[in-house]
Amino acid sequence: MSDENAAAISTSLLNEISHSAPIRQLNDFIERLDTSADVKALLRDMANLTVTIGGHLVAIGRKIVSFAIELYSRFPNTIFGCVIAFIMAALISSVPLLGAVLGAVLTPLLLALGIGMGALNDMFSAPLKAEVRGLATRLATLEAGA
Repeated sequence: MSDENAAAISTSLLNEISHSAPIRQLNDFIERLDTSADVKALLRDMANLTVTIGGHLVAIGRKIVSFAIELYSRFPNTIFGCVIAFIMAALISSVPLLGAVLGAVLTPLLLALGIGMGALNDMFSAPLKAEVRGLATRLATLEAGA
């Protein structure tokens, strides 16, 4: 790969990362969250995080927060299952004496169970079914035209 191609790819990748939801939209979403002011402040601080990569200013925090919001809006049951699994794992790990051993064994199992159950619920939800059907229709159209 030539240096020009690598530079073009890296520039397009940096532009893609930089383009995310506007900070005002993220702040509005964060304000509507039913959580403590500390968590909201932490999310706002994360959304304002920027880094300089190769002379380009990249709003990496804004991209991370927008990705998390998009992930939550598309797969709410999976995220909920993951959070519940982490809470249960933390509670089990806090048990004196056996907590460390049980936590090491049960944490991966609880995460797999929580994510799996949430994903199953998300897969059988109407919006995701409609999205999959739409994709299948578009792919069938492409296949018929080929």
